[in-house]
Amino acid sequence: MKLKLKNLFDVSTPMGIYIVIFVISAVFIVIGNLADGYEGDIPKNVGYSLLATVISSFIIDKANTKKQRDNDKLIAERLLSELSDECEDILSEVVLATQECIGISEDKFSYEEWVKLLFNTDTEIEKHISEINYFTQTITTVRQTAQKTIDVCKHYYNNSAINNELEKNLKRICSLCQSIEARVKSKHYERCINLLNMLRDTIIKQFPNLSNEFLIKYNHDDLSAWE
Repeated sequence: MKLKLKNLFDVSTPMGIYIVIFVISAVFIVIGNLADGYEGDIPKNVGYSLLATVISSFIIDKANTKKQRDNDKLIAERLLSELSDECEDILSEVVLATQECIGISEDKFSYEEWVKLLFNTDTEIEKHISEINYFTQTITTVRQTAQKTIDVCKHYYNNSAINNELEKNLKRICSLCQSIEARVKSKHYERCINLLNMLRDTIIKQFPNLSNEFLIKYNHDDLSAWE
């Protein structure tokens, strides 16, 4: 019942405005009915005009709001699909960046192992800063898409009613990506390893269909087979 009532009053204009106009029209109608003759016709006509206006405005507003909600839903679904693809791109980019650093290998590693190889502080990591920065651009792209998705989903879910789990996951993805960017900038590479593993866990939580790709061992040849 609560959901049905919420859908019934799902309009862009604050309901308070409609209620106030409705009350004013009701007052005019009551006054008109209490008055005699011509003196009662004027307030009644005003009241009925206001009532007709508020009802028609509400119906139009509701139709436009539903259309906007449907449009927002399509945009949100598209952005979520785009975010899923960009999260998957992290897998290929970490392989490419690592192979640029240590050379091409046919060996298969898990995502966690690829990350450790890329941010291995036992090597001369400063020589590979350009590859690391290029990989970090993928993280930036994921963050930006996740933030856009949050904004659209909030609009679609009428702000306060956004799906809590979805919002939580997207915000965590944004936060982790931002932390990774900051750690790369400050050259705290060891911390990046933990953050990237935490990002993986959050991505899998939001997109369970990516769990296999993030958890199995793979090399660059395997990535093309997933596409």
